Amino acid sequence: MTKILALLGSPRRPSNSSLIAQHFAEGAEAEGAEVTTAALGSLDFSGCRNLFHCKTGGTACGQSDELTPLLQQMHETDILLLAAPIYFTDVSSQMKQALDRFFSFLRDDYVTNPEKSRLPAGKSLVMILTQGEPETHCADVFERYGRAFDFLGFKDRHLLRACRLREPDAVTHYPELLAEARQLAHRLVTARLGTVL
Repeated sequence: MTKILALLGSPRRPSNSSLIAQHFAEGAEAEGAEVTTAALGSLDFSGCRNLFHCKTGGTACGQSDELTPLLQQMHETDILLLAAPIYFTDVSSQMKQALDRFFSFLRDDYVTNPEKSRLPAGKSLVMILTQGEPETHCADVFERYGRAFDFLGFKDRHLLRACRLREPDAVTHYPELLAEARQLAHRLVTARLGTVL
């Protein structure tokens, strides 16, 4: 069974990024996938505190909070879904704090080790980014995180981007965007099941 972990980075509910993620999850579940969804804004956690436990003998993040079990779950996750609005030229602070904790997935010798990640290979990543600004603004966010995603072993990466969404449920007026999320879920899950598309 395909396992999916969806991290929602919007501090408001409903939100456009969360609604798109919901449609992705529904599309995946329709294909038999198991989806775990976590709204980061409702969790009690902090960003990386630079304890360096993960690089000085530890094999995981040294912090213990409500994000910790989700980080542990990522080892068993086949598809990681990150959904966030763009705030002030980057992902929301809730998502950024979680992303900073992903540093713990890098081996202690990641600088020189060609196998940089502690995560098993072959995982897929889907990033949903929404914003109120037009498409020309903040178009580089996904690419900016590319090096980190490479280090973590996410070679199979997909971006769903929705712009000019001002109201928290504005994406409901764009059914084609929601259908695209469902279709992507269908493709990724069935590909893992060996289904010929």
